[in-house]
Amino acid sequence: TDVPCSNTPVTLSGHYGNFVTGGVNYRDTDWYHIVASQPTTLVATLNGELNGVLAILDISGGCAALLERAPMQPAAPCTPVVASAAVPAGAYFVFVAPADFVGSPGSARYSLTVTGVSCTSATKSTTWGSVKALYR
Repeated sequence: TDVPCSNTPVTLSGHYGNFVTGGVNYRDTDWYHIVASQPTTLVATLNGELNGVLAILDISGGCAALLERAPMQPAAPCTPVVASAAVPAGAYFVFVAPADFVGSPGSARYSLTVTGVSCTSATKSTTWGSVKALYR
């Protein structure tokens, strides 16, 4: 899911848990995509119904070179946990998942609040002569 730019916190809701496919236990993970157009401090706050984990990952090197900007933070049920990272302009993921691979229903809910995804105003190219003409 893409996190929209906003000059105020963005709150998203999701579901997570475990499932079994072909006799193998898996955990449902959610990945929130952020594009920072300038250096910023990304702050993600997770509050969910399960033991969970939260991280901020740098994806500018591609999937083979994921870099933890904010390491995995463990979250207890119904207790907010925060991951924060000062980052340069680039592409990032906020990762949300249950902490365990078994024993969690797939319909558990969580909320995720992200700040630091500021919007930059668009600029219009112009000539120096046009700028000088504004002040004549």
